[in-house]
Amino acid sequence: MPGIELLRSEVDIFQQFNLPTTFKNISYVLIAISVFILLLACINVGNLLFARTIERNKETAIRSALGASQWRLITQQMWEGLIITIIGGFSALLLVAWALNLVNINMQSMLGSELSFWYKWELDWPIIAVALGFMVFTIFSACFLPAFKAARQDFNAVLKDGTKGAEGKGAGRMSKMLVTFQIVLISAVTMFGSILSVKVNQLTDIDVGIDLTNLYYTEMELPHKLYPSKESRVSFYRTFNQKLAAQNEFEGSSVRFNFKRLRVAIDGVSYSKEKDKPKISVYGLIGSPEFMGPRLIQGRLFDLRDEESNQLVTVVSESFANKYWPNETALGKRIQISINDEPQWHNVVGVVSNISRTPLEKPHQYDEVFVSGLQYAAADALVFFKYRTNGTNAENVFFDTLKSVDSQLDVTNVEDYAHEVGVVVKMTGTIRDTIIGSGIFALLLAISGIYGLTSFAIAKKTHEIGVRRALGAKDSEIVKLFLKQGGWQVSIGLTIGIGFALLVFLAAGRFIALPSSAYIATVILVGVLLTTIILAAIIVPTKKATALEPSSALRYE
Repeated sequence: MPGIELLRSEVDIFQQFNLPTTFKNISYVLIAISVFILLLACINVGNLLFARTIERNKETAIRSALGASQWRLITQQMWEGLIITIIGGFSALLLVAWALNLVNINMQSMLGSELSFWYKWELDWPIIAVALGFMVFTIFSACFLPAFKAARQDFNAVLKDGTKGAEGKGAGRMSKMLVTFQIVLISAVTMFGSILSVKVNQLTDIDVGIDLTNLYYTEMELPHKLYPSKESRVSFYRTFNQKLAAQNEFEGSSVRFNFKRLRVAIDGVSYSKEKDKPKISVYGLIGSPEFMGPRLIQGRLFDLRDEESNQLVTVVSESFANKYWPNETALGKRIQISINDEPQWHNVVGVVSNISRTPLEKPHQYDEVFVSGLQYAAADALVFFKYRTNGTNAENVFFDTLKSVDSQLDVTNVEDYAHEVGVVVKMTGTIRDTIIGSGIFALLLAISGIYGLTSFAIAKKTHEIGVRRALGAKDSEIVKLFLKQGGWQVSIGLTIGIGFALLVFLAAGRFIALPSSAYIATVILVGVLLTTIILAAIIVPTKKATALEPSSALRYE
């Protein structure tokens, strides 16, 4: 293409290039939640193995004292974990294959033609290989190493540590640390899940600021060979839009150019560096967008006066005006916009209501700046129009109008804008349900682990409980004693977990953008819920232990 200088080029694989940044961020959030759930699962398995190892430590020590070989002791302890790992691993593969098939069917039916051909959810051989590798690693780290360590321990020290089945000092400290760490994790996961679910649910109900009824759009690209200059592009889009607006089948039409997010400078504000200037979504516009729903709040919209030879003007969104000129009119103010790397000052002539193209956009992206498409006409454009009558007839009128202006242009698709937004809303709802489901699963996982380890620790103190009861202690006093010990773990775990989650949300505050009351309510609800669950996990096994007769508790092993 002679005469065109390539200043900068970005090269990427097609799949990665086609994935919007918003969905990349969503995938990172889902990966983070998955990592937290994986940690919870690892802690749960660690708790079970820890309890099982302690429970069999004395047995292993006795066998070792009686002359059993180390290899025999290792194999005896490994078999149980080996069988569980193999059955669990292959069951998980089958479950994931079934779940991915459901996801694939659901996504294909929900999005249909919106999905590119490479979007397919299924197990492949690299994933199966990773799963098998993970199973081997689990067998080594969770089955062989504990058995190897137990077989090599000093059986004299083991037989002395803890009497009458009681938990030793080191084991008790490790048990408390594991429970506290698990409370930290479930607190953070529950906070993340709750806040994100509230935000995503809020996004599914957001008003995008556009009337979607009978609103359609198409993407157009003018070939450089036919339209080499900006003047030729301006002439085409202006003529085409005027002819569309004149058709009785259309309620209105407009042409929009997307210049993406550009650096802008506010007149009267000094910037020490270029990166200090805010990045704002900038669009070129030909025709009035009012038929789509945006309202003119102040000033005027663009018209035929705003051609390239005249003064450069701009229209800004309501949120932009309120942010940079609070308590005063934006009309007459100046902003500098760098389109095509050419900084130019523009006078503000109008303010329009906010528009959000999708419910996944960040709140600060509602700040928008519009320039006259007659002054800045790109080759690529979106043409919006609203039908009055039957869609098929109006679509024919659209193509007839296009051919009357230029019969060589190839435009094949006219899309329903309501469907476009609806797909994103459905995906947002799916993400919300996924986060909620993951949170509930993580909560059940944590409850089972906390209850299992707490129940085991209390069972190891059955002899102590029997002694206390024999000396006259009341059941309520014993329960209070264990609640007091568990209360410290709950307090420490909740403080660290919720504090960490709030720090993360503070760093990502612009994206979450929820009122302080939402955070306070979530902290209270999460704190009350987890405290109730964890204290119940302490009370139930304690009540069970105190139900034993003192004589039975004193003989408990």
